[in-house]
Amino acid sequence: MARPGKMTSTESFRQDFTSLCTTCGQCAAMCPPFTHRTVRISDREVQEQVRSFLDNGPLEEAVLERSRLCDECYKCVTDTCPAGLDPMRVNQLLRGLLHDRGELLRPFIPPSNPQSTEKIMASLLTTEAEYRRITTPAVKGRGRVLFFPGCNIYYQPNLLLTALDILELISADWTFLPGLDHCCGNNHDSAGRLTAGGEAMEELSTSLESAGVDTVAVWCPTCAARFHHAGSGLPVISFARFVADRLGGFPKERVNWGGVTLHEACKTGYLDLDPEAPRELLSLVTGEPVKEMARHGFETVCCGWSLHQNRPEAGDENREVRLFEAAATGAQTLATICHGCQWILDSPGVDTDLRVVSYVRLVGEAFGIRHPERFRKLRRMGDTGAVIESIRESMGDQFNRLPFDRDRIHQAVGEVLGGGHSPKPKVQSPAL
Repeated sequence: MARPGKMTSTESFRQDFTSLCTTCGQCAAMCPPFTHRTVRISDREVQEQVRSFLDNGPLEEAVLERSRLCDECYKCVTDTCPAGLDPMRVNQLLRGLLHDRGELLRPFIPPSNPQSTEKIMASLLTTEAEYRRITTPAVKGRGRVLFFPGCNIYYQPNLLLTALDILELISADWTFLPGLDHCCGNNHDSAGRLTAGGEAMEELSTSLESAGVDTVAVWCPTCAARFHHAGSGLPVISFARFVADRLGGFPKERVNWGGVTLHEACKTGYLDLDPEAPRELLSLVTGEPVKEMARHGFETVCCGWSLHQNRPEAGDENREVRLFEAAATGAQTLATICHGCQWILDSPGVDTDLRVVSYVRLVGEAFGIRHPERFRKLRRMGDTGAVIESIRESMGDQFNRLPFDRDRIHQAVGEVLGGGHSPKPKVQSPAL
């Protein structure tokens, strides 16, 4: 398998940018989240300040906003820069340099770390048998198609368990590669660690090569975007496509969801990564077409998840706009694909008439597969101490066997509960 191209090192990319950027400002002009900036200067002036900073010039406010407001949606990476540069990667580089200077402190623990938040939350929300299932490689039959879930879904392990149950039901020929110890490198890149991100992608490619598979089925939209953007020697399809192509002949339970609309991950819409697959899948299990929002496909907009981490009020605004658009379709259910989208659109502070739920859960329900939504329940408790006490009571002795520092558990739960989602007024769905 030809591995994806190794990411350019931080220093060489910095040199390329400072020598090639014409400061035309096209990347800033077409960036959806950059409309939330507070610096009132032209797009060209923004890029002039960015190039100056990367050429050892002064740190201006526009540079901070350029890095903080990037939500890595991939809209700018295709045919935007006349010099052939990658604007998103420039923003990642800015984050790394600002982090080194103490200007942009973003805590970062790789998912593979024994004390990572993903591993802690997955352990707290599963039984020991379930945790082994979602963290242990598996091969069924010849295993020619490899299911790779990514790492973010481990915050909601009930969804990953549902996905594995669906695979067991519809296919006897697949391989499962857990996501926590096989990172696509996006978390590194988001923190500005470009070299580490490239190395992680190389390691993942090696793991895929050694698995001896023909195709990779990816759940995480970010992983899919990175495979697409970096290039891959293996065919990469979405998990939705893998399931949709095998689902037709199976008996399904009709569940009344009151009409379903779909919020697709912005990066899959902008990169045109098989946007029809989740729609086909939802139509198969509901018996009716998806009720489309006014903006979908290439015209879709971000839910506000990534933006919320650095500009909460802007993330709130994106979320509210998207929920209003979903309600305007007349649907009672809003299906999501990405864990981050599910996280912010189903925030505890938002009281909406819409049922916000992962498309995988909807497919699972059609087959009678239902795993408890412990993550959703605990987020709504609000208090870190109360959540941990509730978990301790439900886990019993299993809690005492967890291989995590107790202070780190408290910190991880606090990170999840304090995910930055501000309470908002109720979003009304129109009468059906």
